[in-house]
Amino acid sequence: MKRFRDLSLTAQLVLIVAAALFAAQAVNFALLLRETRALAESRSVEPAAVRLLMESGRAGFAGERHRRERLRQPRPQPPETRPGERRLPRIEASIAERLQAAGAPARGVRAFVRRWERHGREEHVLIAAASFDSEEWVVTRARAPLPAGPLAARLVLQTLIIFAVTLLPLMLFARRSGRTLKRLSGAARTFRGRSDSAPLTPEGAADIRALTEEFNAMRARIAAMMAEKDQMLGAIGHDLRTPLASLRIRAEAVEDDDERQAMIASIEDMHGDLEDILLLARAGRADPDISPLALSQLVDDLAAEQRRTGRDVSVEGTVADDIFVRANTASLRRALRNLIDNAVLYGGSARILVTQERDEIRIAVQDDGPGIGKADLERAADPFVRLESSRNRQTGGSGLGLAIARQVASAHGGRLDLSNRSEGGLSAAIILPKA
Repeated sequence: MKRFRDLSLTAQLVLIVAAALFAAQAVNFALLLRETRALAESRSVEPAAVRLLMESGRAGFAGERHRRERLRQPRPQPPETRPGERRLPRIEASIAERLQAAGAPARGVRAFVRRWERHGREEHVLIAAASFDSEEWVVTRARAPLPAGPLAARLVLQTLIIFAVTLLPLMLFARRSGRTLKRLSGAARTFRGRSDSAPLTPEGAADIRALTEEFNAMRARIAAMMAEKDQMLGAIGHDLRTPLASLRIRAEAVEDDDERQAMIASIEDMHGDLEDILLLARAGRADPDISPLALSQLVDDLAAEQRRTGRDVSVEGTVADDIFVRANTASLRRALRNLIDNAVLYGGSARILVTQERDEIRIAVQDDGPGIGKADLERAADPFVRLESSRNRQTGGSGLGLAIARQVASAHGGRLDLSNRSEGGLSAAIILPKA
C-alpha cells in the first residue's frame, strides 16, 4: 500500500482502472468458458448417448441396430487409450446421466478423444463405450468436444483490445493532468516570495485550471506580504540603528571606564541582535546575485580571516579547485562564519571539511566540544533557541546563528545537517547542490 501511495497520479489511476478491467474480464472469461465448455460437451454427449442406445438395441432402435451391426459388435473389454490420450471424466459422467435418464443405466462408461484419419485429413473423434447388463462393452464414435484454446485466445485478444481502448485515453488524460500538478509542485518548491516569477498558465480539466488560478493568486498575495515585510523591516532597522548609534556616541562620553565599557558592550550586543534578526528575516528570500562559486577560495579565506583574530580554525585536507556551488558569496560566507563561531565558542577550535557526495557538496564545520543531546538536535537550529541557559552573548550568543545558516542553505536549495561525531564534538554541515 505504501508503494501505491508513492506512485504518481497517472500511475495510480491506470493501475486502479486496469485492476477493475482485469477483474471484470476475469469474471466474464470464467462465465463464457464455462458456458462454452458445457455447450461443447452437450454437442458431444447427446449424440454419443443416443448412439450407445442404438448400438445396444435399447429404446426401440432395432432397425438402426441391424444397419449398424458392423459398429455394434460387443467387446469383452473396454477400449484402451493410446499414448497421448486420456479419459474424460466429465464426459463419462454426462453420458452416464443421459443413459440413466433414457432408462438404460450403464454399469460402466468410458470416453476419450482419438485422432482419426478420414479422407486423408486428421480429425478428432470422441470414442464412447458403455457396459449395460452383461460384461460386454458397446463402442461408438461421436463429434469430439471443441477445445477451449481458441475461445481463450479470442477472450485474451478481446481483453487486450478493451485495455488499449480504455487505458490509452486514460493515460493521456492523466499524464496531462499530472504534468500540470507537477508544474504546480515545482513552482511551489522554488517559490521564495519574490513577485518577479511568471504565473502558471491554467491547463487541463476545470478543477485543475481552478487550482492553478488559485495558486497564482496565493503566490501573488504571499509576494505582496513578503515585500511589505521587507519594507517594514528596513524601516525598523533604520529606526533602531539611529538611536543605537546615538547611544554609542553618548556612551563614549562617560568618564568611568568600567561603566563606559559595559554600556558599549550592551549597545554592541543590541546591534548584533538587530543585525541577526534582520538577516534571518531576509534569509528565506532567494538572492538575485547567485552565481557559481569556487569553495576552495571561500573556505581558505574564511580560515585565514579567523586565524588573524587568534582563533584556531583550519581546513582539513585539500579542497579541489573544481568544486563549485551556485550561491551568493556574502550569504554563504555569513552562514559558514556562524557555524565557525559556534564551533569555536563551544569546542575551542573549528575544522572545515569539504566533501562531494554524488551531486551534492557537503561543507562541514567540526569541533571537539560537548556536542548536542539527541533530544535537542532537531530544535537546535530553531530561531532564538539557546541550548546554553545563560543570556550572556559571550557564552550563549543570540540563538540565531544556526537558524540563519539553515535559512541560507534552504534559500540555495540545500539543507543544514547537525550530527554528533563518534569521536566527540559536533559536525554542522551545509549541504548544497553541485553547480
